Amino acid sequence: MTLLTRLIRPFLFVFSGSLMLTAFPLGVWLLFQFQTTQGLILALLGILSPIWGFLLYFGWGSSTTAKIRMMGGGVLAVLIGTLVWLAPDGKPDQSSPIHHRYSNRGRFIRLSPFNIIPEIEQMNVGTKLLGPLDPFIDSEKADRLTTVTLDIYNEMEADEHFKQLGSIMGVPMRQVAQIPYDNGHYFYYVPKSIEPGQPAPVLIYLHGAGGSFKAYQWIWRDFAEANGFVIISPTFGFGTWPEPAGSTAVLRALNHAATDGSVELDLQNVWLAGLSNGGLGTVHTAIAEPDLFQGLILISPALPSRTMAQPDAPFNSAWRDRPVLLIHGEKDARMPMTYLNQHIGFMQTGGVKLDTILYEDEDHFLFFAKRDILMLQVGQWIEQQNNR
Repeated sequence: MTLLTRLIRPFLFVFSGSLMLTAFPLGVWLLFQFQTTQGLILALLGILSPIWGFLLYFGWGSSTTAKIRMMGGGVLAVLIGTLVWLAPDGKPDQSSPIHHRYSNRGRFIRLSPFNIIPEIEQMNVGTKLLGPLDPFIDSEKADRLTTVTLDIYNEMEADEHFKQLGSIMGVPMRQVAQIPYDNGHYFYYVPKSIEPGQPAPVLIYLHGAGGSFKAYQWIWRDFAEANGFVIISPTFGFGTWPEPAGSTAVLRALNHAATDGSVELDLQNVWLAGLSNGGLGTVHTAIAEPDLFQGLILISPALPSRTMAQPDAPFNSAWRDRPVLLIHGEKDARMPMTYLNQHIGFMQTGGVKLDTILYEDEDHFLFFAKRDILMLQVGQWIEQQNNR
């Protein structure tokens, strides 16, 4: 046995064994759950890769080894090549209402694993894992979340512009890996309903924990078309929105969109919305630039107590006598009503003009479950504020 063989065979055994313990069960599961052609290919890769590795290991030195290596390697290479070929380039044509934009020298990475794997497949796996892994989500709620999110993503798969947009979920994974992640990315949606020559109102949306899912843009699309709003959705890593870096990212995206020349924005009519952890970013940014925004929308929000707890706290001072809409589910275990009512009290004592919409039977994922009525309510509330 040569030195090279002694080195390769143990590595091959360990590598194949690792794949058998991780990729193989996921591949089998995905074989019955895949949503796209890429999902089917990933399932086959997860199943075939460890099998091929073990066949090589146990067949090492036999006359059939070369054939196994050639045939198995060829099949795997074709599957991987097909995955890469199918990966969207992130560049919908000019007729698309939605595009990626970068305010900080970033670029779309087509060969990111999180773009090669369709976001619908990522969400399908992720929501299934919430039941056993998330203490705030039981299996019944996880199944419901899977259903409503797959409905959204299947709708998007039928839209060529959103399909070609690809996924930027590699950005939050960079933060998880402790790699610099603020590349200035934001989604930019320009509705067809905008009247030519008229400055367009703007809604800036801050995503929650987990990253800037493409599903968020699909949901805000209905609001944008119905109300003629440009939607700017900055991506900030996993969604921690620390101050002041998070606020800087928000303002940078707005300034970039305002100066890129494609659409004239009405900077006297800018609204700021945040979901879950995006509520932290909304409050921080509203404190940093209170005169920039006409109103705030907080959806199932996390809120920074220290900036709100006293009548003269920074948020209350910056936002006294100004409008805030708070939308929440009364069965939200992650942000329970005791927590929410405390912060409602902070804002009311501080003089904030607060309107609340509570969903009696909804949890932390009402943004997905009640997307149609929620977008309608946000549009009606903004119209009410503009007419006062």
